[in-house]
Amino acid sequence: MQFEFPMSLETKHIRNCVMLKDRYEIPLLMPKNARVAEVGVLGGDFSEHIIQTTNPEQLYLLDTFCSGDWPSHKPKRFQPENHFDFIQKKFHSEIEKNQVHLMKGISWESLSKIEDHFFDWIYLDADHRYSGVKRDLAQAIRVVKPGGYIVMNDYIFYSHTEQIAYGVIHAVNEVCINEGFEIIYLALHPQMYCDVVMRRIQA
Repeated sequence: MQFEFPMSLETKHIRNCVMLKDRYEIPLLMPKNARVAEVGVLGGDFSEHIIQTTNPEQLYLLDTFCSGDWPSHKPKRFQPENHFDFIQKKFHSEIEKNQVHLMKGISWESLSKIEDHFFDWIYLDADHRYSGVKRDLAQAIRVVKPGGYIVMNDYIFYSHTEQIAYGVIHAVNEVCINEGFEIIYLALHPQMYCDVVMRRIQA
């Protein structure tokens, strides 16, 4: 599936799209004091940015929490065996005041435990294979509020750093076409690991 061409979007799916210089501009344009989920956390760096820029009422951080730090990060902050402890310590004060909630497990399985229309916006950066992205997006559509936003990381056909195919474009375009979503922001990345922000097409 990942080596086939994605479905092509129509003008209605991009007519309102605005280009951003990078993904760090996205939270500036999202609702403040909102219910937010970040799916795929790693070191919690983008989580910190979400907190600092939007002061969410509640931020749910979903991850398997069994990964090592970025290969480029020196020195390493955590290993797979202490990944969860690192994040728990990093956001200790926010967890204590019930602002941040940690959910450990497979992304779509964790999302399945959330009630319908719970989040104002959700950031997806977990499994990049087509099957995984499709499951994550199905749950994201269910848990985000009507008119809410789904942000998809790594909207790219092929990862040239990992030399593997991604299924993100395939799954995102299918949601736009089959579920009536549009892309309203395209956030650039120096190596084109871009982000897209989706919402239902407004009547």
